[in-house]
Amino acid sequence: MRTEDSMDGVVRNVVDLAARVYANSELSSEAYVRWQYFSNPAGQAEIQLELDEQGAVAHYAVVPLEYQLDGHVLKGSLSLNTMTREDQRGKGLFRRLAENTFANLPDREIMFTIGFPNNQSLPGFIKSLGFEHIGTVPMMIRPLNYWAMLHRLLRSAARRKGAELKFVVNPSSRFRSKKWCVRMLDLTADAPLMIGLLDQLLQRHRCATVRSLAYLSWRYEQCPTRNYTILGVSAGNEETIVGFVVLRSVELFGLRCGIIVDLIGSEGPETDESLGFLLDVAMKQFRAAQLDAVIAACTPGCQESKQLKRCGFITIPNRWHPQPLHVILRKHKQATNENLMCDFNNWFLTFGDYDVL
Repeated sequence: MRTEDSMDGVVRNVVDLAARVYANSELSSEAYVRWQYFSNPAGQAEIQLELDEQGAVAHYAVVPLEYQLDGHVLKGSLSLNTMTREDQRGKGLFRRLAENTFANLPDREIMFTIGFPNNQSLPGFIKSLGFEHIGTVPMMIRPLNYWAMLHRLLRSAARRKGAELKFVVNPSSRFRSKKWCVRMLDLTADAPLMIGLLDQLLQRHRCATVRSLAYLSWRYEQCPTRNYTILGVSAGNEETIVGFVVLRSVELFGLRCGIIVDLIGSEGPETDESLGFLLDVAMKQFRAAQLDAVIAACTPGCQESKQLKRCGFITIPNRWHPQPLHVILRKHKQATNENLMCDFNNWFLTFGDYDVL
């Protein structure tokens, strides 16, 4: 077997292997693989790809991301896209590729890897690869149409994730209250209005992904296979953005679901009020799209989580959820105050940190 490391070769082989292992997934799209692996502003993915005479056998990759750790910015990585061809499973290929990946990360100043494995993969990451399970991000739901939810759940044996749903907000619309204004954001045109909010985020949470303008643009505006809508809230004069929400709509388990992918608010006495109005506008847009329910994920205790609950979201018990959002972490290199990252209570995480949504 051999390893191939050219960009075109990687893309071709990842797509071919995904077509065998995860038919109809985003990894079957060359545009998606190029975006995820080679367009990331934090650097290209660390990629391991095993080949034989039939093509790709196994694959593992992590993408570098910037994280804040008690006010310090450092580089970590996100684990994703584990695949092994069916006829080659049980031979330890994934473990070998993963260890080869991790061996290269310290030279790239990547301090740790974080991941969100499913129930089936979790034991392997813990027992074989030295990851620590630090917690589980609560998932929440707000039903919009109880009868439609019941009807679809009873009659549908659908796969976990289905088609992207049509969800459109007029880019020129303004949604106003007496004090607040909500509108769609353009991360390039609105960059000067967001600087203050994004700077605040570096101080608000002890451990979190750095949501820079470059990261947000790559994650939400440049992805070739997903349709995200970013709504921002400002005071009536629209001189600064004080919060934003990222929305998406897909079919999940047969339900027409809206997704709160990311939710961010500034610090201050009026944060709850501004986020409340922002979420109210988002819910109205989801209702107008005739969706069945809205789901969100957010670590507990932060103002965003509290505001979701005030908006009517209820936590789904892990025992009822088909795929809890487990969080695992492996350290590769010493960092200042590195033990902070192993305490789940220090983290701010949403669906925005999770590559699947």
